[in-house]
Amino acid sequence: MWILKASLVFVMVLSVFAATPCCIDREFEADTGVIGSSIRKDVFHPIEGFNTMSYDSHNQMVNIQVTVVVNGNLFQNKILMNYNTKREYVIRNGHCTVYELNAPIRDPCIPADATYLRSPIYGYGSNTLEADTWEYVSPVTGAFDRFSVTKDSCIPLVLAQYNPNAPLSDNTTQTDLVLIYSNFRVGIKDRKVFSVPESCANQPLQKPVGPPVF
Repeated sequence: MWILKASLVFVMVLSVFAATPCCIDREFEADTGVIGSSIRKDVFHPIEGFNTMSYDSHNQMVNIQVTVVVNGNLFQNKILMNYNTKREYVIRNGHCTVYELNAPIRDPCIPADATYLRSPIYGYGSNTLEADTWEYVSPVTGAFDRFSVTKDSCIPLVLAQYNPNAPLSDNTTQTDLVLIYSNFRVGIKDRKVFSVPESCANQPLQKPVGPPVF
């Protein structure tokens, strides 16, 4: 009987401290360090880089300034996603390619059915940060997301994306990425980041080559 009572108390304590899915701000900017890899046609490609992101779910716009090294080659792109017009603009070296954008914008809220994994503590000593880590299937990419956010304010810290069930063929790419967030700030400093460059005017529309990057 004592064991049963102790177990009930333990369950009650866990329920009191259980984490609750939260929502990131609907307009924010952040920097992300990126590390990961991709496999295409049985060839492994290491990836590392740095992104600057502007996200506005109110107006359905995302801008990402990408600096990434793949297999030792440096790529610098601007990716603009307009979910209102369902267009994705990729600008590299002044040249614009326009793709269809059929997926919805990433929801700023962690899904209600996400699986709570743990509450890690970042830092050391008195300089610590409590977080909650969740896992769920992204409705945008179809991959698994493991997302760590601050416990009290839902500020993103680390996002790991992986898809163990992705098919491997000559026409598909399997990608695993880890994004480490920094310099998070609420709001959009300059809304010109969502302006479509002139180089994108009258460009032919291309079919998407994969799921959106965000």
